[in-house]
Amino acid sequence: MSEIALVIKTTGKNITQGKILSLHAAEFNEPGHLTGKRFYTPINPQAELPDSIELFYGLTADEINESRTISEIKEDFLAFIGNKEIVCYDALSTQAVLERELEQPLSNHFIDLKSWVNKKANLRENYVTHLMHVFKLKDSDFFNFKEEECDMCVQLYAKLNSL
Repeated sequence: MSEIALVIKTTGKNITQGKILSLHAAEFNEPGHLTGKRFYTPINPQAELPDSIELFYGLTADEINESRTISEIKEDFLAFIGNKEIVCYDALSTQAVLERELEQPLSNHFIDLKSWVNKKANLRENYVTHLMHVFKLKDSDFFNFKEEECDMCVQLYAKLNSL
């Protein structure tokens, strides 16, 4: 059975306070092997963009403004995720933002890596980066939007699953 690692970026400082700027999903299977199937798109939020968009997200305002809207990518994204489990860093916020932006509830089961860090490794939620070092996973680009971020999500999930 395959699962989806999902990373979203939003216009807000807090994920729940903004509109989606980009979606990146990578399919993987047990025990954390990427299948090679990916879904990536910048999204035009049709809203004011943060001043630091290029610095923090690696996307230019032109790239965002020329991108499709969430309603234009909705069917393709929903087809990609299907009914698979979704692994992400902040499941409650991610699910809430997706449902708000997609204008529909999602029946997918969301797995929250931050909670797993707390439960499995007996660390506080803000120690995800520390856990990456413990597992000797590359994290230099961990919070920048790049293809590797979904891959890191998969690796961390596999390591936590093995504890």
